[in-house]
Amino acid sequence: MSRRSRNMRSSSNLGGLIGLLSEATTLAVRVGKHSPVEKVRNLSQTVENFLDANDPRLMARRLLVDESHQLERGDHVYVQRVGYTHHGIYVGGGRVVHYLLNQGILEDSLENFASGMNVQRKNSIQRYSDRETVRRAYSRIGEDKYNLFHNNCEHFASWCRNGS
Repeated sequence: MSRRSRNMRSSSNLGGLIGLLSEATTLAVRVGKHSPVEKVRNLSQTVENFLDANDPRLMARRLLVDESHQLERGDHVYVQRVGYTHHGIYVGGGRVVHYLLNQGILEDSLENFASGMNVQRKNSIQRYSDRETVRRAYSRIGEDKYNLFHNNCEHFASWCRNGS
């Protein structure tokens, strides 16, 4: 397949995704207890996550973490998946608290979280201390209210570190 064909196919897929997200935004704004401003901000994060996960220019600049001793408690970590990134909070001892679609928020090994991919540290805004970030992550274990547009794994990790 030529480079031009791949780019055109990629643009077509992106156009379809944007259409789908537009419809989902309309639905998300009508349903739920979050304000329209929160819903738009969360949807924006979701779209940004998708675009960042598929931008080869950004992939080269990401900090790769090959060994867990390079991570610190309270770090916002993520791994590349097909078409998106999966986020969590590193809580120390080779463990991560993260939000899974069908399992809710749980503590897991770094190895299971990574699923064979390189773990990366995200330089997200941190309002809370590392200790408080970890406490906040543990406080939501067992929650099972995942929503792609306003309560996903990236929203959870951001909430743990900065409350938003």
